[in-house]
Amino acid sequence: MNHKTNILKAKLTSVISAIAIITTYSQCLASEVVKVYEKNINNKSYCVSEIIVNTSPINVWKIITNYNQANRVFPRLKECELLKSQGNVKTVRHSLNPSGMPTRFNYIVEVTENYGKELTWHRKSGDFKEVDGFWRLESINNGKATNVVYASHVIGTFLQPEVLIKRQCKMDMPSTMIALKTTAESTNTAANSAEIASKMDSNVH
Repeated sequence: MNHKTNILKAKLTSVISAIAIITTYSQCLASEVVKVYEKNINNKSYCVSEIIVNTSPINVWKIITNYNQANRVFPRLKECELLKSQGNVKTVRHSLNPSGMPTRFNYIVEVTENYGKELTWHRKSGDFKEVDGFWRLESINNGKATNVVYASHVIGTFLQPEVLIKRQCKMDMPSTMIALKTTAESTNTAANSAEIASKMDSNVH
């Protein structure tokens, strides 16, 4: 029995080690394509990240404004619900679970949309003292690609030091950006394939 237990422990250790290696490798790959830095904007310190997404700004826009499905795209966002919509101003509820933390943070933000170009938001209620941020989309490569900028400014309570929030933000931003890039580019590929198939079908007939 002890021999079998030792074998199982050895296999489990190997699996855990392999997962750790894959995770580290993925983080390294993410850091190569995602820029993460700090920037002072309107006298507030933001964590900012940038990535090139190989699809049009409108395709990226459709993903970041699909609020009720956002938790299926972004790994740290566990719940996202559109509570109210008044023209280009939306009220959205977020439930966030930062990596490596057992608790969720729940808050409501007011989002202002500038169609196809920018989303900005600020906290209305819930956890944290301040939550501000934006998505900014810049068309590049003749509209075939998008430079995506994501910025976040968060001020927590006494038990949530700013330095720790910034550290966590910088850790989680790459996975957020990679998730957006993967979703947008796969959706774009699927759309292109459907268009090609449709053209081929029409040529046959």
